[in-house]
Amino acid sequence: MLLVENDFSTRKMISLFLNHNGYEVFEAENGEEALNIVEVNGFPEVVITDIEMPLMDGITLIKKLREKKASSIIFTMTAYSDPETMKDAALAGADDFISKPIDFKLISMLLDMALKAKEFHTEKAKTEYYLKLENEYSGEAIAELKDRNKTLANDLLKKIYRLSEYRDDETHEHTLRVGLISEKIARSSGLENEETYLLKLSAPLHDLGKVGIADAILLKPGKLTSTEFDMMKSHTVIGYEILKDSTSDVLKMAANIALTHHERWNGSGYPNALKSSEIPIEGLIVGIADSFDAIVSERPYKKAKPLGYGFEEIKATSGILYSPLLVDAFFKEKEEISKIYQ
Repeated sequence: MLLVENDFSTRKMISLFLNHNGYEVFEAENGEEALNIVEVNGFPEVVITDIEMPLMDGITLIKKLREKKASSIIFTMTAYSDPETMKDAALAGADDFISKPIDFKLISMLLDMALKAKEFHTEKAKTEYYLKLENEYSGEAIAELKDRNKTLANDLLKKIYRLSEYRDDETHEHTLRVGLISEKIARSSGLENEETYLLKLSAPLHDLGKVGIADAILLKPGKLTSTEFDMMKSHTVIGYEILKDSTSDVLKMAANIALTHHERWNGSGYPNALKSSEIPIEGLIVGIADSFDAIVSERPYKKAKPLGYGFEEIKATSGILYSPLLVDAFFKEKEEISKIYQ
């Protein structure tokens, strides 16, 4: 384990606690020193790093570790609680955060949870690295690569699906259902076959950005605080940042969906309070599918509602939260959509 903290007393206090709990700890007081330790000793299973440090801050350190293909589980440790700082850390490649002042019981719980989910964190780091590589290739290089390995795009897409579903089994079922419902709405609304097919492939990635949301927030059984909800809402932007600038039509559409599936017809959604025709049709369609499935499915914070209740909720908010034309298309497929839940 690598502990990066510029305050000597804080670093020693945490290091003693970790040693007492059986962890071997390497200590560094800034990002540069941490990278030197990694060069000599290799990547640790876990990195705990402060954000504000001299010479090299924590976010820069995280970026450099991810550039080196580090699959380490990375925690940021900071007194900051603003969503922007958390978003920057998540986009850099952090997996979770630890708030100051330090709660040692919470550290034990987070480490235990993270190490149990080591495979998830390894897959997450690998996928984000290969996504970055794909975005850096020129169009000519992508074409050449496809000639040599035509299955690359499909394999990569499957890995991204797996990443977005990795938190729990319910997330896996949710992404499948949202993709199926979105396809049915698209066909019923008269979308071209090619656009419908792209939407079917793209829709399951709508919540990809949740890989950047802390488990303590994502899996919280109770109501989120306003600060926690702001952090949760940032999953739209995180998903967009991961998927944008791709040469793939599927990932381009998925980026738009990730960013806009929580926008609402009357402008009450997030992150940009878009309304009506300002919202791309793929975001409008997935917004209906995602909301319906959320209503009729069990979540950590609520029990599932009956299908009939879900249909009534969508109907009641047509023209308020959702496009009236797309709600009509949704209801034309009511029987087929109901079969998905049988």
